Amino acid sequence: MNVPTVSVVIPMHNSSTTIERALRSVVEQTRPPSEIIAVDDASTDDTCALVEKISATSPIPLKLLRLHENLGAGTTRNEGWRVATGELIAFLDADDAWHPRKLEIQSEAMGAHPGSVMSCHQHRFSKDNDWDSVPSPRHRMIGLRAFLFKNRCSTPSVVVKRNIEQRFGAGSHSEDYLLWLRIVAAHGPCLKVEAPLVHCTNPPFGGRGLSGQLLAMERAELAGYRTLHREGSVSRSMVIAASLWSITKFLIRVVSSANPLRMKQR
Repeated sequence: MNVPTVSVVIPMHNSSTTIERALRSVVEQTRPPSEIIAVDDASTDDTCALVEKISATSPIPLKLLRLHENLGAGTTRNEGWRVATGELIAFLDADDAWHPRKLEIQSEAMGAHPGSVMSCHQHRFSKDNDWDSVPSPRHRMIGLRAFLFKNRCSTPSVVVKRNIEQRFGAGSHSEDYLLWLRIVAAHGPCLKVEAPLVHCTNPPFGGRGLSGQLLAMERAELAGYRTLHREGSVSRSMVIAASLWSITKFLIRVVSSANPLRMKQR
């Protein structure tokens, strides 16, 4: 079985308190990537200085790209993707951390399913560094219809083939979800590993940062459905059904935002 090489792309913005943990989780992988590309989205703290210090002793080549204007998470990830050399691109956010076997398990899964251009896995909302053992996780395929009614992949769980045409949209609201939809529409189902291999800091909604911007996230999600229809990927009736379900979930989240749901695993 061919196990492809992996480039890790990490967008950063004022991430000096979290980036060291994220990078350590990459360095400690049982199957290390070929490179780490940290892309700074015009930070005003000492994030870049810290990454440069870490890169001096990193056992894995660590590249630092600096954007001089704050362009959002989507564009920042695209910049890292642009210069990456690995056969696969793995995304990690600067405030999250991977299971030590994440790349080993996921790259082997994609090697065993060469037709899959995208994979993801389950995640947990946690800030700790304790991990469960992962004996032999199951895999399943997730098609476009299932993705339309629920985003099945958290961004730091996703690995894609480098040479696909699709890229993140500009901005930082649901640009990742739209990309997953476009990839699945163009290339077929996503491979999902049934194991929680990343600890995400923020809950799915109602947290700090972008996850707390419920209205902006909802508007972007609905706009994404319309984009798919314009591109001929989904029918109008499917857009209406997915939009109504999305609005229903949004209203529930608004009501629940005073006491945000903390899901342990998806």
